[in-house]
Amino acid sequence: MIGFSEPFWLHEATRRRVCLALFVLGCILPTVGLLLWAGWRMTPWYLAQQAAEAERLLGLGVRLEGLRHPRPAEAIYQGLQLADPDSGQPILRADQIQIRWSQPNAANRACIGRVEITLQGMEIYSEGLPRLVDLVRRALAQPAHWPRYEVQLHASEVRVRIGQQIRNLSECTGFVQPLDGGSHGNVAFRLAGTQANQPIQIRFGRDHRQSPPVSGLELALGDSAIPCSVLAGILPGLERLGPVASMQGTLWICQHQGQVEYRFQGHLFQVDLRTLLGEEAGTLLTGLVQIDVEDARLVGPRLEEAVVRIRGGPGTLSRRFWQSAVQELGLSTSLQPGPDEEYFSYEQLGAAIRIGPEGLVLRGICPVPAPGSIVVSSHQLVLGEAEPAGGPIPLAALVRLLAGSPPQVRTHHVPATRQAAELLRLLPLPAETDTPSREVGWAETAPRPGAQ
Repeated sequence: MIGFSEPFWLHEATRRRVCLALFVLGCILPTVGLLLWAGWRMTPWYLAQQAAEAERLLGLGVRLEGLRHPRPAEAIYQGLQLADPDSGQPILRADQIQIRWSQPNAANRACIGRVEITLQGMEIYSEGLPRLVDLVRRALAQPAHWPRYEVQLHASEVRVRIGQQIRNLSECTGFVQPLDGGSHGNVAFRLAGTQANQPIQIRFGRDHRQSPPVSGLELALGDSAIPCSVLAGILPGLERLGPVASMQGTLWICQHQGQVEYRFQGHLFQVDLRTLLGEEAGTLLTGLVQIDVEDARLVGPRLEEAVVRIRGGPGTLSRRFWQSAVQELGLSTSLQPGPDEEYFSYEQLGAAIRIGPEGLVLRGICPVPAPGSIVVSSHQLVLGEAEPAGGPIPLAALVRLLAGSPPQVRTHHVPATRQAAELLRLLPLPAETDTPSREVGWAETAPRPGAQ
């Protein structure tokens, strides 16, 4: 029997085998495993796997040219391209994206971690902006397969490609942060080459405590005037303001129960009346104007209420538009055109307008030749306020004016044309009219067969 005080001796061959086994287990196998793992990360299969995982998370087509892991909890993606999975339309590309993972803020228990993303050589395609907006909406909603991370974004410069034009944004920062009762985020940037005192802010959030959840967005432009073409992909209808139009002010968007509400207060510059009024009315009234929006609210595609001031000129208006404005809207005039004169030039246009379900209130703000002037040419009153000023003008009369139809005897009839249908979908509709419902309908553009 061997006592504890006696030394425990192994045979020399046994000791060699034990040392060899420990060396293999402690040195050779970990080293080989590390080399295999590092080699796998350098293969095209690993790159394809990461691209497929990104496609699963983002729901977009993803292409990567390279991927490096310079240190733990850090990855550098090179040559990233995002595209629409259905059409292949490019959405975004970046020369390099650096991602760092860290511990979340101790005060925010809704996050499992923090991600810092630094972008270099980033370019956004305006046609893909709706997809990016949808991606942000999904991030706020936090799908089940998305980990709840607080995301921080940094980019010294971002290019926005609008057709063949490129707009540069500088000092771009942003974050998306999940909360116990929802999530919120913010993006801030400046337009390169401008001297604005404040950056442009885009704030967004989603409240999960309400059923269904409520989403909101605020675009605060401050003293910056941003081209409308930059936002045309996100806000349908901005393209109708014209190719050189820009906007300044604050825009709010709220989505609840499947309904989207828009509200805007600010200014619209270099608005082209030809494109704004549409194909028919655009040939009747032309010119560039500035629209000062005191308040405008839309629910879905329909304008509920708007209070604006329009100033502009010079431009032209047609004889047909002038006649309809006098007869349909009851505007005053001192113009006496010749028999062959079909278009008139004007020097100044100025009007204060209020549109609501009750109708149209129109006031002239041109100082000459007399108070209440709306359209002026060589100090001659082309169009002015009605005399005497009455109540709101029925919106049916405005529809007939902009649709280019001849005056109708029945004040609530509008022409059965595509232009009139688009206007009826846009303008606010009254809850009821003074005319019996059987007399409210589409105007006849031609006599019915057999009519006397």
